[in-house]
Amino acid sequence: DERKVTSWGMTGSESDPATLFRLFVDYGRYKEAANLLVEYLESFASG
Repeated sequence: DERKVTSWGMTGSESDPATLFRLFVDYGRYKEAANLLVEYLESFASG
């Protein structure tokens, strides 16, 4: 389900999981980064 992944972003560019992941890491928000990665991998595996 692509919508679950893209719903993480506020704008078009931020809806890219890799971009969001980098933003989280840059700001030291490792918990959010890990959650994003898990969500992305789960949606990728089920798709």
